[in-house]
Amino acid sequence: KSFPSIDWSRSLIIFTTPEDGMYVFTNADYSKDTTNCPAITSMCMHYERLFATVNGEKISLWFSDDLDPTNWNISNTEAGFINMIDSRGQLNKVISFKDYLYVFREYGISKITAYANQEEFSVAHLFLSSCKIYENTVCVCGDVVLMLLQDGVYAFDGVNVQKVNLNIENIIVPDKNAIATYANGKYYLACKINFPDEEKIGCENTNYTNNSIVEIDLNNGSF
Repeated sequence: KSFPSIDWSRSLIIFTTPEDGMYVFTNADYSKDTTNCPAITSMCMHYERLFATVNGEKISLWFSDDLDPTNWNISNTEAGFINMIDSRGQLNKVISFKDYLYVFREYGISKITAYANQEEFSVAHLFLSSCKIYENTVCVCGDVVLMLLQDGVYAFDGVNVQKVNLNIENIIVPDKNAIATYANGKYYLACKINFPDEEKIGCENTNYTNNSIVEIDLNNGSF
C-alpha cells in the first residue's frame, strides 16, 4: 500500500511501532501503513529513500522505494534490503551523514554509498572493535558522530574513530540503557556512573538504570 496523495517533497514526520506499523504525518493529517512495513528499530531518510534496521532481522538493512517511504515491495525497481554477515555483528542503528549512510553495528561501522539507483549501492566496512557499541548513544553532532562503547566515548568523522579522553571511563558503567542526544553544540549522555565517594544520591535502593548525565562541549572539549 502506498499514499500517492502525499507530497513526499514536503516536510513530514514518520514514526513506527513493531505492533502497529507506520504513521506518516504531514501538517495536521496522517496516514497509516500496516501492509508490508517492516518492524523498524531505527531509520533515516537518504536520497529520497527510507533506510531502516529491522527487529528480528539484524543482518539486514532495509530500504524503501525511491520517493515513497511507505512502499516496501521488494523488487529491482522498488524496495529491498542489504545483508551484512561478518564479525561486526548485528545492525543496530542507521544514520545519514556527510552524503553517505553509516550503519552502526554491535562491534563496528559499515558505510553504504546509496544514491537513486539501488543496483549501484555499495558497502564498505570501516571500523571493527572488540568493544560493543551502544546504539542509543550514537548521535550526529555537527561534523562528527559521538557514541559510547564499552571502554568510553568515541568520535567518528566519517573515516576515523578516535577515543574522547574524559578521564572518567573507569567509573562509567556502559550498558544498553545508556542514551544520548545533541543540542546547541553539546553531546548529552545519560548513563550510570559508579561514583567512588560512597555518597548516596537517593536512588540506590530502587531499580534505577541511569543516574547521571555527562555533558560534552564539542566547541572546547570540556565536559
